[in-house]
Amino acid sequence: MKLFVVLMAISMPFTSWAQSLSKSQADISSKSKLNPYALYYKRTFTQTGNVPSNKIVPEDLDVDVLAFGAEYNFTPKHSIRLTGSYVENHVIIKAPFFNVDAKTKGLSDTRLDYLYGLNKNIKVGLGVSAPTGSIDERYDGRLISYPGQLGSGTYDFIPQVEAKYTFGDFSLRPRLWATIRTGRNDQNYRLGDEFRAVVNGRYSINKYLAVTANLHYKDWGAVVGSQLRTSGSSAQRKNSGQRGGGGRPPAFVRQQMQQGEVSSPHSRPQVGEHNATQAQGRPPSSDKGGPPSNNPFAGFDLSDPFEAAGTRWGANMGLATGLYLGGGYIFAIEAGTPVYYDQDSELEGLEVDWYATGFITKRF
Repeated sequence: MKLFVVLMAISMPFTSWAQSLSKSQADISSKSKLNPYALYYKRTFTQTGNVPSNKIVPEDLDVDVLAFGAEYNFTPKHSIRLTGSYVENHVIIKAPFFNVDAKTKGLSDTRLDYLYGLNKNIKVGLGVSAPTGSIDERYDGRLISYPGQLGSGTYDFIPQVEAKYTFGDFSLRPRLWATIRTGRNDQNYRLGDEFRAVVNGRYSINKYLAVTANLHYKDWGAVVGSQLRTSGSSAQRKNSGQRGGGGRPPAFVRQQMQQGEVSSPHSRPQVGEHNATQAQGRPPSSDKGGPPSNNPFAGFDLSDPFEAAGTRWGANMGLATGLYLGGGYIFAIEAGTPVYYDQDSELEGLEVDWYATGFITKRF
């Protein structure tokens, strides 16, 4: 709610001097050949569930993206779009015996899309993403989990379809797209394929302010070939019906152990739900009540939750304002928060907190 109040306060001073966005759409020709643009996007994820003491759990994930590029229209039906981006990630991960608080930043992957207009409302296209983002981001010399990396490290193909419909003051924009990964990257893994569906709705309250809403769905596959990070991953155990206790920890855990900073999860007192025997540093007994396991990680699920496949869906609501600044420039800003959110994945409990976007473009 505070985001909505702030957004309204920002937009009000502009109304006395700026022309409306609706007027700009009439003033600027729809036959513009070149449309350069810049987009800032921020999204925060926060852990809302009960954090178990025997698993690696993501606590917070902040993603800031500055995308920049241009779209060129060869004809009313044929266009290409080139997009680069600068990304900043903040990843906080809780492990049974130590924590990770890492920040990464830099250029991400570069994307080129070809779009074809089937009619005035619907476009189809195919994009390719080139691996210009780093996949060797580290925390104190150790590899960071996948969301802390700046790119995929592979060439990815992106088939897509989008549409836009306007009904008076209401507009609707459905979009479907997939990300198909190829090969393996220099770290010998490939991120899972993705499928996404989004329906954006917008209702204009007046010339300067609109209410926005969207429904979104995302399905992603498991990481393939992640030997450098984990053995017996959560994705593999999920497919085989196993739920932890037998896999090796991810690279950022193993590297810390190899350097002697942590010998095992039982090498120092545990905090939280462990019993007195565990607190004294002795491995817990087996599930069958027998002697302690020879595996020092028995009873702990130290796999990387970002490796597993999953599905996420939800709905957001927000406020948006847009201004025509003259000379072909358009500026828009939107902020919102989820009103419904759910998922079926190893990341359950990590939910979107809020999001904000800012957009500026110039049409020629």
